[in-house]
Amino acid sequence: MSIISIFHGSFCRHKEVVRALSLKTGLPVTDDHVLLDMTAQRLGCRTSALIRTLMPMDGPRGFLALERKRNLAAVKTVLADSLREDMIFSGSFVHLIPRSISHALHVLLIAEFSFRVRNAATELNIPADTAKEQVLSEDAVATAWTEEVLQREPWDHDLYDLVIPMDRKKVEDAVKSILSQVTKDILRPTPDSRKAVEDFRLAAQVEQALAEEGHAVLVEADAGLVVLTIVRSVIMLAKMEAELRDIVAAVPGVREVHVQHGPDFYQKSMYRKHEPEASRKLLLVDDEREFVHTLSERLLMREIGSAVVYDGEQALAFVEEDEPDVMVLDLKMPGIDGLEVLRRVKARHPHVRVIILTGHGSKDDERRCLERGAFAYLQKPVDIDVLTQLLQQARKDASE
Repeated sequence: MSIISIFHGSFCRHKEVVRALSLKTGLPVTDDHVLLDMTAQRLGCRTSALIRTLMPMDGPRGFLALERKRNLAAVKTVLADSLREDMIFSGSFVHLIPRSISHALHVLLIAEFSFRVRNAATELNIPADTAKEQVLSEDAVATAWTEEVLQREPWDHDLYDLVIPMDRKKVEDAVKSILSQVTKDILRPTPDSRKAVEDFRLAAQVEQALAEEGHAVLVEADAGLVVLTIVRSVIMLAKMEAELRDIVAAVPGVREVHVQHGPDFYQKSMYRKHEPEASRKLLLVDDEREFVHTLSERLLMREIGSAVVYDGEQALAFVEEDEPDVMVLDLKMPGIDGLEVLRRVKARHPHVRVIILTGHGSKDDERRCLERGAFAYLQKPVDIDVLTQLLQQARKDASE
């Protein structure tokens, strides 16, 4: 039997369909949660931290954007290693499976919006208005994810071999429809489709090896031949190409490496190699979103990645889950203010270096912050070069 790949709209009874299909066929089930748990275990991190880097967010992601490339490559590698000819895979990550793997049946479970809202209200025991917001929120995440991976909306029927309207089908009828398709000769594994799985696995391993070294280029593999596409202009191109070749040649299974330039190579934007370990541990905390987004972008231009949160509660939750080396913290914020965030962070995470950056502080505020362990105290507007130098000093101090 073939791979059964199931993508679904939220609250479309997909769990019932997958469970019934597994019982009927005896096939094992892998879903997004299982895949993420396996990836987190391989990376040595928490699943929740991994999810945060992969989910769509407002504004620049800073170091999350850099970690995202590396972690997504790791997810692809784990998915490629997990693929077998007799399995059911359910969730958003099914869209990572290349269409060149022709023995995969791609199924979409969908339903009218009102049907899903009713199901959400029943399953979660919430009011209809809240259920509507829940469905819209999950749809937005699914759309953002699929548009990023495939440049298509997730509900585009051309992405699937079989579309099942769950508001008009019973679970058992959906299972029958899937089984009637998956047994067709066209979905039987062939030498070419098995080779496509191996090519996918090798491409994923190469992509992860490059991401670990801070590179993000397009990767294709064909029977050991790996083609790398640089999509933006590069300073010292020959040196960059040599570095890419050296990294890729060390991946088992690679027999030849070609480097080429994408159609936008000669545009103004420049390719930058990122150093994930050096830039991934800065957290910016400020409720002025436009300001903090601009600051994050200016720092990224100086090869300093950052994560961004918008209030004290988010900052404390972030630090508990993934402790940064350095935090740049505003004082005057709604809810938990910066002074209280500083106190709690230094009490539970004394190694975090906290730089206060505020437009509303006083000499008394500066004294209190320094007494509570702030690494430095700055006033807005800040000279970006001064802040950059302080960040370097704080990171060095944190590592000692």
